[in-house]
Amino acid sequence: MITIRHSDIKDYEPFAKFISILDSEAPFILYDPDERKMDNDKAKKFLTRISLENKSVAFFALNESNEIVGFVCGEVSNYNRTSHIMSINIGVLKQYHRSGAGRFLANKILEYVKLNQITRVEASIIKNNIPSLNLAKRFGFEIEGIKKNSIKIGNVYYDEYFLSKLFL
Repeated sequence: MITIRHSDIKDYEPFAKFISILDSEAPFILYDPDERKMDNDKAKKFLTRISLENKSVAFFALNESNEIVGFVCGEVSNYNRTSHIMSINIGVLKQYHRSGAGRFLANKILEYVKLNQITRVEASIIKNNIPSLNLAKRFGFEIEGIKKNSIKIGNVYYDEYFLSKLFL
């Protein structure tokens, strides 16, 4: 059973472990394995920054053992002209794909969006990442544009879709 809860700064150690695993197994993220080098200090700084920024937020998906198996992060600018826009990222460990974790995380972040006067949510997804594209489309995200050859994984270039969902 998957449960969703708000992140906490005290989660920095399990979060660092989660990110290291995610980076090593996810084929369509921005980082090569071990490139991000998420250690406890970086994890603590990230969670602290998210908790202190005006409308930014992170939620964790937890398994039956209370281990982090997925997360969603929504970052909102503190500048007046863009404070209505949230940029989101979702990551779920491979073992928990098709468990509902991604869907639960998406539901949670979109509930948060509605409660916090955020009127635009953005995401970017590598074109070949069909499961993530399907999830985004299921939640009403629309493709706004494409950035050609924006991601290089190994020796292969991939296009990236820019997606958004409006809450007006």
